[in-house]
Amino acid sequence: ENISIPSCVTKIECNAFSECICLKTIEFSKKSELNSVGSRLFYNSSLKRVLIPSKIKQMGRSFFYQCDKLESIEFLSDELIFIERTFVACKKLSIVLFSNAKKVTFGMDVFQQVPSDCLFFFRTGAEVKIEILL
Repeated sequence: ENISIPSCVTKIECNAFSECICLKTIEFSKKSELNSVGSRLFYNSSLKRVLIPSKIKQMGRSFFYQCDKLESIEFLSDELIFIERTFVACKKLSIVLFSNAKKVTFGMDVFQQVPSDCLFFFRTGAEVKIEILL
């Protein structure tokens, strides 16, 4: 149900936590060195909340795809890129925080099937854009 990622982990491969239907929480060390994460990392998992460490700058394709129990996410990075289909079918997602982000770029179909009342909070002055990313 709970996983703790130590600070020495720098990379997590594609699909590492895909289909982990018992995964409720994942905690990254406050001094996390994690800087590379693969696509579909949490695909169809049962995460409820997650705090993404500051060194992660890019979310691969379908990063949280079909995480239908996911309610809130906070990204700590100062610059973020979401390739495509990041939050598709996150039907309970209610809040997404970009606390430190100066620049956020969203790719194709990032918000498909996300509740219309989901709130996205960006720091004042953040550059936010949507573009097709390959």
